[in-house]
Amino acid sequence: MEIVKEEKVEISLIEQPNAISPIDMIGRINKKLASLNQPKLEDRKEYVIFDGVKPWSYDFTALLGKVFNIAYSIYFKYSKIAKVFKVKESLYVSPTYQPYYQITIKQKEEIESYIRSQLAGIASLVNDYLLALHDKRKYEHFKNIFDKIEKLKKEGKNLKEEESKLRHIFIDQVDIHTGDFSLVNLARTRWPTLIADFLELENETNPKEIIENLKKKNINISMAEAIVLAKKNLLYLSWKSDFEKIVKERYEEISKLVEMRRNSINAYKKLVAPYVKKLLSYQESVPSKTSFFKPASQMEALEETVYWIIKPVPFYFYPKPRIKYEIDAETLGLTKTEIDCLTKKDLSEDEKDLKEFLGVKIENKKVKVGEGLITKAMPIEPSLDRIIRVGIQIINENFGTNFTIADALKIRQDLLAEEEKAGARETLRLSPYYAFIEVSVYRCVLRLPDGTTIEDFSGEVKPFLISQNLAILTLLQQKAIDEWYENQANLFLGEIPREKIMKFPTLLKNSLEEFYQKFLKRTAFYEKYIYESPKWELIAGRYYSDFLVSLFSDIKSTLKSAFNVPF
Repeated sequence: MEIVKEEKVEISLIEQPNAISPIDMIGRINKKLASLNQPKLEDRKEYVIFDGVKPWSYDFTALLGKVFNIAYSIYFKYSKIAKVFKVKESLYVSPTYQPYYQITIKQKEEIESYIRSQLAGIASLVNDYLLALHDKRKYEHFKNIFDKIEKLKKEGKNLKEEESKLRHIFIDQVDIHTGDFSLVNLARTRWPTLIADFLELENETNPKEIIENLKKKNINISMAEAIVLAKKNLLYLSWKSDFEKIVKERYEEISKLVEMRRNSINAYKKLVAPYVKKLLSYQESVPSKTSFFKPASQMEALEETVYWIIKPVPFYFYPKPRIKYEIDAETLGLTKTEIDCLTKKDLSEDEKDLKEFLGVKIENKKVKVGEGLITKAMPIEPSLDRIIRVGIQIINENFGTNFTIADALKIRQDLLAEEEKAGARETLRLSPYYAFIEVSVYRCVLRLPDGTTIEDFSGEVKPFLISQNLAILTLLQQKAIDEWYENQANLFLGEIPREKIMKFPTLLKNSLEEFYQKFLKRTAFYEKYIYESPKWELIAGRYYSDFLVSLFSDIKSTLKSAFNVPF
């Protein structure tokens, strides 16, 4: 059964925006600060990005499946001790490589076909829903007339206006079907005032009574017209009695039908949504014209994936516990301008914009996110700094999200909760510095002329040491990628996404200036507020390098034993 032709259901997908690395994030933040006439970020005072460890390149070739199995074993291992998430992926399979093409690109085409058929079904349901909704509005109008008549009767008020509405309905939708003997036709051919006279009637069914009552209203009619009016009024009164019961019954039935149609549409959309997200994840790429690959004649498949690994760098030399474990709104980093916006009642439009961007509340001088108060300090406070404030807006512009300060603070709270859950395990203890590792993976599967299938894994591992604020923004991007897919699926299925990206609050410039004056201009950022620690160069040089060596030693030993090659 063909409801809607497939050609009319178009599927257009948007490519996922690229995630922003910490180095690029600093560049974009500085550019945004320059546009606001703010001082640029101060290296080693507001943030740390240390790239003293050289990137590690790799390239392994083996029979199909061998490298892939090792790669996944490594992934599963490190996902247990660090946060590992994918920020980019693309795939190309040449049509000549039929076995792999059937389970990848062909599967995508099957998903597209399934989505088209489901969209056609949804379109049919929407049409039925709109028709049912139209009927509901019509009968709701009729029901309201009868309800108002009942109410006016109880109050002893004049019913003429509502009765006139019912008589018009009778004339237009019932009596019109009597043909040449309808009120409309008789008024056109014999009695021009017949409809107006009919509207003046009440419950009269006797021609003489009609003549007398209309005469009292200075309306003179003939006996022939009175006979017609009597018969029409008798039909009207009979119809009115039945119509009231029908209206109430049909209104209830149509209301149930409307609700059923709405639930069916929502159910179909929920059924299709996972397939849409899966389809969005198939980001296809095309080999460059200058590439040595020959997709037209060579059986090959190319994949590109980029992973980010985030893990706090464990330190074992804390000079003392966190100096101030219980923190209030000011210690967290909120400025006077922001606290005023969160505590005042009468706000200007600019203050409302800033309050919306913050997305938090203040209770007993402490910041409240959702239902929970922020009382525990991070290793570096104030954790709500210029990088967090501006970085959130940059993420919103890149992914089309509407994140607020509250979203960054939820990431912060999650990190604290994980540390508390970890207990005494030093590997999960929070740190002012994090290892950020970008792993790019290029996988090429080739089917050789002799029938052998090989796979080649190549790529680069780029490690960095980054400060706490950049780590929070990096983890927020993981959430942004998930929300981007959710928004694209909703948009694809006709759901209304967030209307627009939250605009950059005008008063945020004041907040940035206040923060700079209070926390940065007069003192070293990291040393005063939480830590009395050695210089960061000593930390990076002694512990970060050792940490990365231990992090990758297992990978190298695994690959060495698998391929029997030195590193």
